[in-house]
Parts: sequence; C-alpha cells; structure tokens
Amino acid sequence: MASASWGKPAQQDQSGAPEGGRSPVASGSTSDLRALEDAGAFRLIGEADTSRFSKGRTLAACAIFVGVLALGVFKVLSLPVAALTGAFLIFATRCASPEETYREMEWKAIILIACMLSVGAACTPLVRMPTSADCWPGGQAA
Repeated sequence: MASASWGKPAQQDQSGAPEGGRSPVASGSTSDLRALEDAGAFRLIGEADTSRFSKGRTLAACAIFVGVLALGVFKVLSLPVAALTGAFLIFATRCASPEETYREMEWKAIILIACMLSVGAACTPLVRMPTSADCWPGGQAA
C-alpha cells in the first residue's frame, strides 16, 4: 500500500494544480509506487537513495586516502601525482563509479579551490630579487 501527502496544505488554482511548486511526498514499497506510476496515478520524479554503503568499499577508500596522503606528505610522489593515483585506484577498485562521483561532486568547492590556487600563484614572486652578491664581479661580495 502506498500513500501520498502534500508537505503543507496548498491552495489550488482553477486547474486543480497546487500553487507554490509543492510536490507530493509518497511513501510505500517500491513495487506499489511503480504500480501507481504505471497506472498513471502520478509520476515519480525522484526517489530516496536506498543503497547502503559497502563496508569493504568504505575501508578500501579510506586506506587509499591515507596511502595517497602519506605518499604526498613524505614526498614519495608529488601531491598532484599522488592525488591522481588515488583517483585511479578508487575507480579501479570500484569504490566509486565515475558517474556516481560526477553526480556527487560539489562544484562550488572545486571552483573555490581553483580560484584560491590562482590567488596563491599570484602571490608567489615570479622573479628573484637581486642581492648584493649579484652586483660584484664573480658574484662574491667584498
């Protein structure tokens, strides 16, 4: 048995459609909701993600994260190379799919990081300032 309710009471216009863009919230078993959709009672536009996290994948992802961080911190690999290696390992071990990762990506955070990297690069001096040793022949100060 499936049931549907409106989040809050909504005024209806002459067409019978609720105002304010409210959508009904339906609950019930997946098969009941699909049967109602097939009968034309309503259209499902989204459903709650009922997939559970796999404990094995979660532990593997955590181990990859810690390993990549260690490789970068101890200068075994440069940090960008370590990060790309970690992303490859996450996909290769099927801890996450590219589609899932793209869907869950926080694009505002990516844009913020990219902007901050450019600000950091702008603050780095591009040219070394000459020192007194550069003014003497042979590069040695007297």
